[in-house]
Amino acid sequence: MPKYRLQNEMIRWVTKEKKSGVYRSCDIPEQILRIYYKKLGGLKDIEFILDCSDSYPFRYPKIVYKINEGLSKNILELIRIKTCGGREELLEISEYKCLCCMTILCEANWAPSYNIDHIMEELEHFVELRMRIRNRLYLNLLLKNYEGFPEDVYGYIKSYL
Repeated sequence: MPKYRLQNEMIRWVTKEKKSGVYRSCDIPEQILRIYYKKLGGLKDIEFILDCSDSYPFRYPKIVYKINEGLSKNILELIRIKTCGGREELLEISEYKCLCCMTILCEANWAPSYNIDHIMEELEHFVELRMRIRNRLYLNLLLKNYEGFPEDVYGYIKSYL
């Protein structure tokens, strides 16, 4: 089943508008999909490897990622927010309480109607959120180190981030 599903999704990718700097390749017999982003959020040269061989689309694919040809890491390492103050910033800029629990890659949230495009759109969104959170946390550090920083300027910069 996954092989036919991937073939149909590949046909859609060919006809769909392509994003600049995003490259896809699929090994149909092995049911492995590779998606490479030249730049995603603040990350450069990131590759997602999706293993659809188990029971996709009835279960989500196993996903690992690599940055700059480094070691492969589980996708949850990219989604999980571990920094102090990160969850508070996440709540302030989004409707999510926890990215790990809200993702369609959580077994409780997955449905066979989701496809690779849904997964990639969500991952792109989550990476953007992580970059915003990182920038807001850096701004908070800046405010702590400079006591004379004007509060109105801080608020203006934070609303931009």
